[in-house]
Amino acid sequence: MNGTERIVKLAARARLEAPPRVEVVGDVMAALADRPQGSEARVGPLVWVAGFSAALALPVALAALMVWQAWAHPLLAALIDFPSGMGLQ
Repeated sequence: MNGTERIVKLAARARLEAPPRVEVVGDVMAALADRPQGSEARVGPLVWVAGFSAALALPVALAALMVWQAWAHPLLAALIDFPSGMGLQ
């Protein structure tokens, strides 16, 4: 028996085996019901982080826009050869 035949037989035997049935719904619901009050995640610190990130992102985005505008137009004019009939000179 070569390796391929052995793998085929093992795969056929594995298909016949059924996984054990496990019920965990009751345990999970009991754990959630027994949770102490006030243990939910606090959002307050995350609001400060989001506000700080937005405050820093706005000037960076504006600076990037200004740099892109300054560099894009001269490059486009130098790299693209417009036909004279388009009225762009």
